[in-house]
Amino acid sequence: QPSSSHQNFEQFAKSTFGETLTDVFFRPYNQKIWTVSIASIGSSWVEGRVPRPNPKTLKGKKTNSERLEKQLLICSYPAKLRGVGLMWDRIVLNLPQEWIHLNSTVTNVDTGREQVILADDRRFSYDSVISTIPIDQLGRITGLAQDLPLQKSKVVLCGIGMTRPQPEHTESYSWLYFPQPDIIFYRVTFISNFNECMTPNVALYWSVLCEIGVSSEAEVDEADVAERSVQDLLRVGIITDQSLVVERWVKVQPYGYPIPSINRDETLARAHSSLEKHKIYSRGRFGSWLYETSNQDHSFNMGKEVVDEIFTQEKQTPH
Repeated sequence: QPSSSHQNFEQFAKSTFGETLTDVFFRPYNQKIWTVSIASIGSSWVEGRVPRPNPKTLKGKKTNSERLEKQLLICSYPAKLRGVGLMWDRIVLNLPQEWIHLNSTVTNVDTGREQVILADDRRFSYDSVISTIPIDQLGRITGLAQDLPLQKSKVVLCGIGMTRPQPEHTESYSWLYFPQPDIIFYRVTFISNFNECMTPNVALYWSVLCEIGVSSEAEVDEADVAERSVQDLLRVGIITDQSLVVERWVKVQPYGYPIPSINRDETLARAHSSLEKHKIYSRGRFGSWLYETSNQDHSFNMGKEVVDEIFTQEKQTPH
């Protein structure tokens, strides 16, 4: 059945994958990410995000592991890049530097005078505004879409650096996913497996990144998160000796995941309509608040599409 025929994500999971897989994986894993009941999440976002099982394909994968291995090799990462952020740094270097004002807080958008106002009272006149700040903040700043009933989760990132040797069974992993409620992280990324530039010395060190979902209102004890991450890495066998841990790094992202709550689409439609009447376009991961189109490639394409819309006056897909 199409996802639109289900009232919520729990109904979709049960209908598509059955009660057992929903109980064993889909409910516990998704509640770790979203931090809310999956019965309170809509289902309009699942197309392209949640693969549908196909019995013929699954049977083929079981009997043709060689073809499956070739499919897994299609995705690759740059060999000498120390993190994906460097791509955007290089793009910025090709832009006029006077366009860029870092660490500048927008406190108001005066739609009457068509001015963006900063905390230090600098003002910039505009023809149109393309905003990538979260749409709930933009709605408050402009006064055009206040108190939006949108939901989000925090994400806590915990990086763990270790001296070698690295357990052999982890050397081929990119990610592992953990639905177990008693394990603090929902995903572990094997950062040092991506390329040799991801540690100070690839011959001496290896590293992982743990991702932890936290409700938006919860306080985060960073030291406790780091300690629990190490202990759970030991429990699941990713690391074997705590004395090999040489670095712990924690970063809290207050805006982690835009939760696709049941009434999200109607709320966003009203907000975009109010903003775009004043030539203010909200785009990006939290500017659009759409998890299903929140990756970096999506956000880059949104920027191109909204610029095309502004210059051609032809309505594009908004997010």
